[in-house]
Amino acid sequence: MTPEARQDALARCDLFAELEPGPLARLADRARLIQADDEQLLFSEGDTGDGLWIVVSGIVRVWITDAEGHALTLALQEPGDMLGEMSLIDGAPRSAFATALGASDLLFLDASEFRAVLAEEPSLALHLLSLLAERLRRGNAELRDLAYAPLRARLSRKLLDLALGHAIARGDGAIFTRAFSQAELAQMLGASREAVNRQLRAMIHDGALVMEDGKIAVPSLKRLEVAARL
Repeated sequence: MTPEARQDALARCDLFAELEPGPLARLADRARLIQADDEQLLFSEGDTGDGLWIVVSGIVRVWITDAEGHALTLALQEPGDMLGEMSLIDGAPRSAFATALGASDLLFLDASEFRAVLAEEPSLALHLLSLLAERLRRGNAELRDLAYAPLRARLSRKLLDLALGHAIARGDGAIFTRAFSQAELAQMLGASREAVNRQLRAMIHDGALVMEDGKIAVPSLKRLEVAARL
């Protein structure tokens, strides 16, 4: 991967999108390409937080396990998304697992290398703090959803989020380009597969969703948005 390609990949990440070419080039010089295979574990919960990962191609699943060993998917990170940004600040152990879904290319930036550039570019610290504050607010909103929102509203909101990266527009709605199993959706929502199955069946019965060749189609995104707010 050329230095220019690494710089372009960094620029697509929120953390570095507003950086000037100079500091961006210095970060690109310090980043290295990692090519991961399908189901390859990038890091585990409890591992040393040694740096930042940026998805260049492919998808990375971020997940945790509960006391019974059941997996809960926290996010599906796509090109331009980052993982492990907290380690750039505190170096604390990883708080989740990360696994590649399919062959994936990632950039890895060692925390010590990042801090060397950070010392030269104080504006980068302000940008990082702003991003982390946004993540914290989003996390608080998701916790409120888990505590109070009905499962149908949470499922509708999750489908809207997933549609941004995994669906194409069709009239007033959209059709997914990737099949999501009931188990995957249940993991993302912290619910049982049976509960998600019931909600999907009800939404299909009501006409809010349609299944086409194993993929979800949404006849009306506005209708789904209304359900997400209930």
